[in-house]
Amino acid sequence: MSTKVEAKRFSGKAGTWPHYELSLRAHFAVVDLLEHFSDVVPGQADKKSEFVKAQQKTYAYILLTCDDRASTTLLSCPSSGDTVGFDAFTALKDKYGGARDQQLSGIVKDFLQYKQGMEQTNSDYLNEMRAKLSRIESVAKSDKNKIWDIPTTVSLVEQLKATEAMALTKKLVFSRMAEAEAAGAPLTYDAVEAIIEHDKETTAKHSAAAPANGDLAMATFDKKGGRGRGKGKFGKHGRGAGSWQQQGGWQPSSSWSTPS
Repeated sequence: MSTKVEAKRFSGKAGTWPHYELSLRAHFAVVDLLEHFSDVVPGQADKKSEFVKAQQKTYAYILLTCDDRASTTLLSCPSSGDTVGFDAFTALKDKYGGARDQQLSGIVKDFLQYKQGMEQTNSDYLNEMRAKLSRIESVAKSDKNKIWDIPTTVSLVEQLKATEAMALTKKLVFSRMAEAEAAGAPLTYDAVEAIIEHDKETTAKHSAAAPANGDLAMATFDKKGGRGRGKGKFGKHGRGAGSWQQQGGWQPSSSWSTPS
């Protein structure tokens, strides 16, 4: 049975970094390179020599499994050195993983929405929230202004009313926020506000253009020829067209007789 494990090809497309990193580590574990997968160079000469050889193998393997944008990223990395393999890995992770793969608005949203479980102790809850906060501070690099800006915009979106139309608006805004963060220019509160306002106006126009269900039924009924319209099986005038006298049908008496 073969124990050969190979990393997936990595092109740098959004969302693919976590899988690539896992497959890299799995491969390095199988070929006994994982213990050298770091940037800490051993002090002893014999161990250093072994470490450097492992780094060169790591670099070569990463280079062979990268395509497109990812391989272009590696062009700026040194092709030699004591930590050449781990340096190449770090360059890729800095660009395609880490903070860029964990958009700040997403983890802030997770922090704001997290609720203590019914069976969860206060200690566990507080530890979980502290871990989430530490993650936010790490991604934001302890920039207090950035940490404050994101919760205000996330809360602005999260507190929209719970309707089907607003659910689509939320999805749109969070998508725009993630795209802006990936580009290195997070949306401001004013920008998010403008997206919501514009989307509301667009939704309102579509709603006004389409009749309500009841009106739509009547519009269809009139167009196809309901009562008094079109040429149905009741003739040119249709059922109920004109007066009873014109149709020549039974006419109700003008008054009801009463017993004497």
